[in-house]
Amino acid sequence: MKFEDLKSKKIGVLGFGTNNQKLVFWLLKHDIASVAICDKDPEIHQKLESRLNDDEKSILTKILDWRVGDNFLENLSDFDIVFRTPGLPLFSPEIQVAKSAGVIISSQTELFLELVPCQTIGVTGTKGKSTTAAMIAHLLNKSKVKNQKSKIQVKSQKFNKIYLAGNIGRDPFEFIDELKAEDIVVLELSSFQLQGIGTSPHVAVVTRLGSDHLNYHQNLQEYYDAKSSIVSHQKSDDYLIINIDSTTAVLQIVERSSGQIISYSGRTPISHGVYVEVGANEVGQVMINDVQLDTSLIAGSADEAKVVGRHNMENWAAAAAVGYFVYGIKAGESREFLKSFNGLPYRTEFIREVGGVRFYNDSYSTNPDSTIAALESFESPVILICGGSSKNIDFSDLAKKIRERQVKAVLAMGQEGPRILETLSGFKDIGQLPKLTAIVEDLETAIKKANDLSEPNDVVLLSPACASFDMFENATDRGERFNTIVNNLIAN
Repeated sequence: MKFEDLKSKKIGVLGFGTNNQKLVFWLLKHDIASVAICDKDPEIHQKLESRLNDDEKSILTKILDWRVGDNFLENLSDFDIVFRTPGLPLFSPEIQVAKSAGVIISSQTELFLELVPCQTIGVTGTKGKSTTAAMIAHLLNKSKVKNQKSKIQVKSQKFNKIYLAGNIGRDPFEFIDELKAEDIVVLELSSFQLQGIGTSPHVAVVTRLGSDHLNYHQNLQEYYDAKSSIVSHQKSDDYLIINIDSTTAVLQIVERSSGQIISYSGRTPISHGVYVEVGANEVGQVMINDVQLDTSLIAGSADEAKVVGRHNMENWAAAAAVGYFVYGIKAGESREFLKSFNGLPYRTEFIREVGGVRFYNDSYSTNPDSTIAALESFESPVILICGGSSKNIDFSDLAKKIRERQVKAVLAMGQEGPRILETLSGFKDIGQLPKLTAIVEDLETAIKKANDLSEPNDVVLLSPACASFDMFENATDRGERFNTIVNNLIAN
């Protein structure tokens, strides 16, 4: 879709939450006059006005058609184009009826990829995508600064400004008008955002895949199909950087890409690509193997990094692959730049030490795979706080890891708390059950109980393996609440 295709069209925006607001302001700013807002919240207009600045309020007055309330999806065939919010499944009956009637079904993500004048790097996966996207942006920014401060010549290309957007960083429609051909936009993309798109990023990065969002997708295959959209429309001069450890979905994604394929792994040596090498002392090094060279190159080392856990070395392996194989950034430079990466909030983030006990906030671990990776980051005894709202996920692998890892205690909360403990008790032939497992009423109770149970050298880890919506506004709210409570703790 081109910008001209939007003119004189009747446009419906389905969902006016965070994801679509900047898109709507951009459309109205560019005199796309016929825009209707369709949202389930009958008070969305009034709620927004209290949060907007004067310029945004002025733009909002241009919207004359508000379709709000329970019937907000009725009569979608009135429109020529609808932009679907990621939270609204593509296969919703109303959307499919509109599609059958000839309505173009699009999204903010798809429109951005169609209009963007510069290279894009899209990052998706089940775990690690936010950190990986941030690492790629960090690596490119550091390389740009080191090489001539403003621009770097790499593989006959120049890049000037790096933008981090999508589910992390800025909304892309905040800055789309600023972009120049030599810029690069790094986008973290969920399965919700990728589903149904007709344009793929120039560089697609797929982190390890597992099972997630089965409360949204009809089944696991639909989830993998949505993730595969990141490569489905690539050309021969595009790139796919893919984690080969998630064997179930790798072949499907590789088969759909026409780009150049670079593999990386968190556990398996690769003859041409990047992998994490772990020695006897368990310190992971990120290694680059290039078939044109006779030696392996070190692109990062866990003992030099500020971020903890082998999973973060795996994330850096993806970033190093993008840097080395796509943009010509040397392995030694990657190794140096890793040292200054501080990590992201709510992702195995160290908060505070209280009486010799370290508290870590991993609120953004909303699936079992992420919590497993967090548990693997520590050698000390762990008191795990987990649970939350349901995504219809199987907790078997997490239960096995808890027993194998000999976690000291599990404090489970929320809608899924009882099911996690039930699953945990079902693997009696594996490892051992934690000394204590308990259902707790809320996060404050969990932290207080964890503090009472803890001894010096223990780790208290919030890593829910679940979404947050049963008890919190979102995972950020959950993480902020954890930090507030922990920072008010008094040592035993």
